[in-house]
Amino acid sequence: MNNIPLNIDWQQILLHLLNFAILAGGLYLLLYKPVKAFMAKREGWYQQQADEAEKTRQEAEALKAAAQAQADAAAEEAKAIRVQAREDAQADVRRLKEEAQAQAAKILTDAQAAAESSRRKVMEETQHQVKELVSAAAEKLAQVLNSHLRSRTDTMPIHVNLIPVNPVAETGFEKSGKPALHRFAAILESRGIRATVRRTLGADINASCGQLRRAHAKEET
Repeated sequence: MNNIPLNIDWQQILLHLLNFAILAGGLYLLLYKPVKAFMAKREGWYQQQADEAEKTRQEAEALKAAAQAQADAAAEEAKAIRVQAREDAQADVRRLKEEAQAQAAKILTDAQAAAESSRRKVMEETQHQVKELVSAAAEKLAQVLNSHLRSRTDTMPIHVNLIPVNPVAETGFEKSGKPALHRFAAILESRGIRATVRRTLGADINASCGQLRRAHAKEET
């Protein structure tokens, strides 16, 4: 190959390199510091935004915790209110029950008192009627006996034995009380008719007059 000479101007190359270095240094001085300051400022702004975001997050967490605490407190308060309301309701139920029981007891007591008063009144009226019936029956018997005595020619006296009826379940008859028997006898005596109230024995074991016969009749049937 033929050697082709290169026309290289090393002086121009060095001059261009020097100009580039000067340009690069100028650009560094003119742009690097402002850009670096801008980037630092931007980084500070981003950091500020991050700090504010973290602060906002922390505040939000604090608000959330406070809201949760308030919700928990409200739930506890509502629970306490429900418990108190339930206790109050139970107390009201117990009070109403006690009042109802007291009222029912009073009504029962009043009814028993009224029934006892009515019973006493009926007993008094019954006793009065019995006295009138005893008196009327004794007076009637005395009249009959005295009329019979007047029609007789002998002087044999009449003696009346008063025997209380012995209670027998099937008849429904009840034994007269001693006051009625003695009143009946007293009326006869006052009209001149001798009377004796006979004692009865064995009524407590259904062995008195009439009771044995009734029991025997039941066995036969």
